[in-house]
Amino acid sequence: MHEEQLYRAALDGDPEKVGQLLAGGADPNAVSEGEDGGLPLCAAAARDRAEVASALLAAGADVNGRESGGWTALLWAAANGHAETAERLIEAGAD
Repeated sequence: MHEEQLYRAALDGDPEKVGQLLAGGADPNAVSEGEDGGLPLCAAAARDRAEVASALLAAGADVNGRESGGWTALLWAAANGHAETAERLIEAGAD
């Protein structure tokens, strides 16, 4: 359940909720299942949620984690033209 809540909060760009879920033990690398699921960091990158991406990275999110289909957070950020989020990912060591 935490996985889906964390994914949704990342997608919505809600840093407060993301912080609460992470503090409560949510895994920043857990994949949210379902049609709209994926990695929280990829969700943040796809929607240009730079602050949320930074919080997830600080909590141990794998900067090079891949969703099904091979997409990484950096690919999502680049594909959508989100320079600030892409820069944060690159600074964190994204390939």
